[in-house]
Amino acid sequence: MAAVRQLANIDVMWLAAPSVAEWLNGFADTDAAWDAVVSLFHKRQLLTRPIKNVRDELDEIRKGENRPLKKFEVDRRVSDELLRDAQERGVLYFDGQLPYLFLHDAREVIPVDLDNDDWKVLAQKYGVAPKDALMKPLIQAAYVEALQRGRKATVYPFAHYDRDRHTVYLFDLDRGVYKITTSRVDRVPNGTDGHLFVRDRKWEPFELQLNVPASAPANVAQRLLSAINFAPSALSRVESTHLFNVYVLAMFFPELFPTRPILAMIGPKGSGKTSTLELLGTLLFGSAFKVADITDDSRDFDAALTTDFFVVCDNADREIKWLADKLAIVATGGAIKRRLYYTTNKLVEFP
Repeated sequence: MAAVRQLANIDVMWLAAPSVAEWLNGFADTDAAWDAVVSLFHKRQLLTRPIKNVRDELDEIRKGENRPLKKFEVDRRVSDELLRDAQERGVLYFDGQLPYLFLHDAREVIPVDLDNDDWKVLAQKYGVAPKDALMKPLIQAAYVEALQRGRKATVYPFAHYDRDRHTVYLFDLDRGVYKITTSRVDRVPNGTDGHLFVRDRKWEPFELQLNVPASAPANVAQRLLSAINFAPSALSRVESTHLFNVYVLAMFFPELFPTRPILAMIGPKGSGKTSTLELLGTLLFGSAFKVADITDDSRDFDAALTTDFFVVCDNADREIKWLADKLAIVATGGAIKRRLYYTTNKLVEFP
């Protein structure tokens, strides 16, 4: 077994018997035996070979460039071998724009994207550095493979509400997911029920305390707004706090809101607008969360909107000619179009 694992990724099924024949003979009929085999197959364990061994094999192919292999042959062979090994370790998904690798052993979703740190780390393990000439044809090969044979999927950044199951899937910002129903909360692996989440390394993973006694949920909005003085308006303080609370809870049910409300906190300097919303972001994503100051370049705003689940923009009351249009896109659940890297005229849409 140890020698085989150095050469290949293998699926192993463990038997509670000295031999296969003895195990099969223990069933009353062929139907029962077949059901047991199927059950055993679904419980199989993936044993992966050391990725260093794969890297060494790829290095040997790359050493053959121009002796006698040409560069295009090296690029093709290395890309094919790397993607074959990666798909043995997991599944290649495609969301219509990007390929994603879901690794079975780590329960991790990795975008095949040069801007993604997890992809850079994985490619480096295979011996392909971010600035290697091989990186570009490798990403293109992954895109074509995912386009033709990848499983169709939607990948989520933080929370997803499944209407059919009446279930919220909440990402722990690392590799696990909390499956939340009206009756219970369970921590399940990433990819459960076909729902995939991709992490952002700047956010801090969290763990829910599932073993504490059940009680009424804390009024988070009331605590966040405790230092805020509301100006007299058509809404009372209780009503304003309730509205804020509904806004926060709505974040966990994005599929219920094809159009999205945008929260605006308006008041004089020092009134607690920025600190309150930064505290909310910190509560959700950890100490790395920061309020964004809007620059004159709309591309900075686009990058924040299409990358982060929750964005807080400071000083939004100054004159910014493009801001109203961008907010309209956000409110209507639209997408921002950008030219795809390495192409001349192909547009991709980022929701």
